[in-house]
Amino acid sequence: MANPVPKKHTWITVWFIFSGIITIWDAFYIVLRPRSLEGGDLRWLWATYQRYEEVDKIYDPQDPSGYLGSIAVLSFIEVALEMVYVYGVHVSPFPSAPLYGFAGTVMILAKTIGYATQEYLCDWCTIGHNESVGEIVGYWLSPIVIWSFFCYLVIRRLGGDISESMRIAAVAAVSTKHNILVSGWIISGPFQRAARL
Repeated sequence: MANPVPKKHTWITVWFIFSGIITIWDAFYIVLRPRSLEGGDLRWLWATYQRYEEVDKIYDPQDPSGYLGSIAVLSFIEVALEMVYVYGVHVSPFPSAPLYGFAGTVMILAKTIGYATQEYLCDWCTIGHNESVGEIVGYWLSPIVIWSFFCYLVIRRLGGDISESMRIAAVAAVSTKHNILVSGWIISGPFQRAARL
């Protein structure tokens, strides 16, 4: 029978908590605009965003597309899934906890790739104005690479755990079915022979 307690990977939990705080902070920056922008009463919470806003114009509050708002909504869902993993591994263990962490991380990776791809497809419409490659690398590319790299590591680890659990469960199911068949033959075999006599 498969072990119902999920494996604990401390580095994944640390990453989920660290990245979750940053992701929620960023999502609230988006949903609380204009209060989080320059001149807003909550600007002090996002004072460090000043240079980032200049480098990446996707944070322009005049953008009518709603793209950034949809990213914020996805961020809340992703972090919620990751926190279910943390709870399901460390607080009240349940077997499907890795699936929640896996799903949240796949969402984050897909969102990150979509964010980068959108920039390429719009002909660098939100970062193309920058003259310094260093600023693009530091403020735009580096976070994308770091997030994608950790997402890859988490997906690989949790995906491996999920695959292993499925394999163990499949072997246990086949073994149980075999035992039932063998037991049935042992019990029914002599009675069938007796009945034929």
